[in-house]
Amino acid sequence: LAYALSKSIRAPRLAFDAIVAAKMAKVWPPLAQVRVGPILDAGERLLRVLRSGFPTRVDTASAENEKNKQSPSKSAKQFAKNARKMTDQYGLAYMAAKNVIGPVSIGAIYVALRYGVDLKSFVGVGGTAATA
Repeated sequence: LAYALSKSIRAPRLAFDAIVAAKMAKVWPPLAQVRVGPILDAGERLLRVLRSGFPTRVDTASAENEKNKQSPSKSAKQFAKNARKMTDQYGLAYMAAKNVIGPVSIGAIYVALRYGVDLKSFVGVGGTAATA
């Protein structure tokens, strides 16, 4: 549940990730010099090649899943675009920041849930309507 709730605050967290990445890039300039974008692009190309090279078994369940697949929402595309911009701007500093802040936010939400904190209004700030 904490993981699912942490996904609802991705947009505000992107701003926090960028702030932390900027500070890290200032303190450790070599982190910002590592260009992560080309590495991510190469990984995506490799995955496409690997997926196309393996024969796939078609059954009715997977065919139905393919038919029902939804394309990413406009907000998801915008989030990905902004994350890529941060990666291009701050390099490895952004990746390090987001990979620390992500698990910490999940842990903080878990602890809050464990101690009975009502997170409905908090989740609403992240753009997700919470109903229970």
